[in-house]
Amino acid sequence: MKRILTGLVILAASTGIVLVGLRLAFTPAGDRANPYPYDVQQFKSVATNLMRYAEQGRIAVTGMALRALALGADGTVYAAGEALVACGQDGRALRRFALPAQATCLTEDKGMLYIGLGDRIEVYDATGALLRAYASLGSNAVLTSVAVSGDDVFAADAGNREVVHYDTGGALLGRITGKDAVHGSAGFIIPSPYFDVAIARDNTLWIVNPGAHRFEQYAFDGRLLRQWQRAGIGTEDFCGCCNPTHIAIMPDGSFVTSEKGIVRVKIVSAAGDLLSVVAAPEQFADGDAGLDLAVDADGKVYVLDPAAQAVRIFAKK
Repeated sequence: MKRILTGLVILAASTGIVLVGLRLAFTPAGDRANPYPYDVQQFKSVATNLMRYAEQGRIAVTGMALRALALGADGTVYAAGEALVACGQDGRALRRFALPAQATCLTEDKGMLYIGLGDRIEVYDATGALLRAYASLGSNAVLTSVAVSGDDVFAADAGNREVVHYDTGGALLGRITGKDAVHGSAGFIIPSPYFDVAIARDNTLWIVNPGAHRFEQYAFDGRLLRQWQRAGIGTEDFCGCCNPTHIAIMPDGSFVTSEKGIVRVKIVSAAGDLLSVVAAPEQFADGDAGLDLAVDADGKVYVLDPAAQAVRIFAKK
């Protein structure tokens, strides 16, 4: 219901008295709709011709808050939270062992499991035996991604906004802060604990600068090689405070990416062009997040789905 107020305002001025009539109309808050609703429903629809993948199967992983995913060279699927679970491609659990803290990231290399535990990395063999523990990065550290190639280990630390470079023994080799005066980069923008790294087949490092919706390619010594950005709300873009949340590199060098907010998984080229949608928003629960990713040699995409308590497997149609 609209209400009308009438009244008279008297303004004194040096030249006399000015009478101003006042008539105000307003609608009580409970009676009016929000003129600026947060509604992204129209941006969740995906064109049919972009849906080039289909879900092929699921591996149930229950009983814990899922945070990290990795795929072994032999096809073993590893999922981690308060514990680490190894599963075969048939979904059968092969082994499970407890962890000393909540896992925050995970990768497998040569049969060894590199597990981020908040402020540090610990390395385990396939049976769950601890092989080595790296030094803590401090109370502010939040490790969100780990990648290994040869003797090099890279860990993304969202808390300290840097990528830390180790050797496989845990010795610190360097830090990448994302600050580069030549390219005008002020550093990594990380509003929430999502910050991913991946190593390409040419032994370069790809780092997601999530607050800028930007992909940045680095040499192992920390030199910025190139970057590209896709900020927007369309299917071809990355939107929200910090996306993509996770990436993995496909056999052909393209990227599979996952997002929160508008929850979806898609594939983009090495230059950032949209190639395909793997899974659309309607295939996930509202508010789902933390969709860690892995890719096998055949290009199948493995998606950690915390809300569904499962690893979901997608293959090209």
